[in-house]
Amino acid sequence: MAEAVMLKLGQAIGRQHAHDVVYDAAQTAAVEKKSFAGLVAGGALAATGLILIALLLPWMWQIAVYALFGFGFYLLHSCIQVHVTELSQTARGAAASLHSSFFYLGQAVGPVVYGYGFAHGGPEPSIFVGAAVVMTVGLVCSRLLRHRAAY
Repeated sequence: MAEAVMLKLGQAIGRQHAHDVVYDAAQTAAVEKKSFAGLVAGGALAATGLILIALLLPWMWQIAVYALFGFGFYLLHSCIQVHVTELSQTARGAAASLHSSFFYLGQAVGPVVYGYGFAHGGPEPSIFVGAAVVMTVGLVCSRLLRHRAAY
């Protein structure tokens, strides 16, 4: 859904450039050792975006809501990705591969889980649960993923 906002922005400045603008802003926060705050902020922004999506605001507001959700997700994702590449100098490729595998596994399983939730509980509760999960990921990762001195 956040991709729709990127595509709309992409019509004005180019699709790849729109992606790069949002991703670079999120990546800068992560690389400048603000990753603890970035993980929490990313999780909080993405969770807030999901909650606002569930509230079914008028479509004019939804554009900003999807942009907020997209930026929060990119911030959370880029902070985790920075930590993945710093895990080990000898297993950097394996760590990045595992990270990508789980990222795409989530992309594949998400529609099934949300479909089940929408069918059995409705859209709003399902999205609220998703918001809680995203916020939890941000909080847990901010505690577990700390910048350590290189060995």
